Amino acid sequence: MDPTHWVAPPGVRSVMADWFAAVSVIEEDCLLDFSPFEGMAAPRDARLPHERVLDDHGGIVATAELLSAGVDEMSIRFLLRRKRLVRLRKGWYGRPDLPRDGARAWRIGGPLGCVSALVHHDIVDRAALRVDDGLHVVVRQNTSRRPSELTIATWPFEDETSPPPVLHWSSRDIRSGTRIAVSVEVALEQARHCRPLLAARAGSRREHQQRTATTP
Repeated sequence: MDPTHWVAPPGVRSVMADWFAAVSVIEEDCLLDFSPFEGMAAPRDARLPHERVLDDHGGIVATAELLSAGVDEMSIRFLLRRKRLVRLRKGWYGRPDLPRDGARAWRIGGPLGCVSALVHHDIVDRAALRVDDGLHVVVRQNTSRRPSELTIATWPFEDETSPPPVLHWSSRDIRSGTRIAVSVEVALEQARHCRPLLAARAGSRREHQQRTATTP
């Protein structure tokens, strides 16, 4: 039957054939959320609450951040037992696949700094570090938790052969990068004062990487 021959409803002069065209079919298992602000459909975020807050903070979160995301204390204990979270220090947790040095640094008191951050950013080879060079960690100046050599030595991330960490006290530098490591620029500046020869080689390598990246 030709739909154009149908009787049009009151107030409509004619019924167009394209009114009866089939609409696109959406798969039922593809769940979508509609965003009234963007006017478009977006895939629903399938991550669990603790996964979302970990992703938002670079893999390291405070207890208060987990609680604000809807992860209560009982859920935190469950995630720890299931090894979905690891306890770094009092009030701080991380994802199980955190870089080893990043987890050790935050357990001490802050992100990787100086030459340790340059190793993390692939600006310095680990083999270029001195044998007695411990992990370089940036710690907030006004922190109420100042790690002692005794507590550092007894942490499970450390082994008997590890040299003691080198602490860089700076409330400004600690905010320059992520919770795993400070930015490359801050790490280079710290290394110029702490390990000048290594910093010079790292600066040259950084410039070479930047020129290579911009060269077509």
